[in-house]
Amino acid sequence: MNEIKILRKLDHPNIVKIFDLYELEDQICIVMEYLEGERLLEHITKSNRLSERETAQLFKQMLLVLSYLETMSVIHRDIKPENLMLVPDKHGKYVLKLIDFGLSTFIYSKDIIKRCGTPGYVAPEMLNAEPYDFRLDLYSAGVVFFIW
Repeated sequence: MNEIKILRKLDHPNIVKIFDLYELEDQICIVMEYLEGERLLEHITKSNRLSERETAQLFKQMLLVLSYLETMSVIHRDIKPENLMLVPDKHGKYVLKLIDFGLSTFIYSKDIIKRCGTPGYVAPEMLNAEPYDFRLDLYSAGVVFFIW
């Protein structure tokens, strides 16, 4: 439910969109934007190299989405290649889409000190159970960029 609450408040071209929600007796069905493409992890493991220019453009998109999340008081807390989609546009270039907001939280939430995320990508503050803020996602983005 937290993921749904957060995604309903977000509207950015580099974030997967949520369209509708259906509650059944024992499950919740979320209608989301269909993203044709592949996860960044798949792209990396296939050894499909991107040019320096393409990488810079995609990383710029990453920084823009992180800046937007900060203005919306949201921390993703699980930035990693598996949660980034490369979606081809009509010009043959990639658009970066951030997905999987299951661990996300609002900065003012009491949940802000919870340890979560994927160990290889989280900032030291998270591992040391120290207070953290939006820079947590920026650190993770830097790790992703390094392995990219």
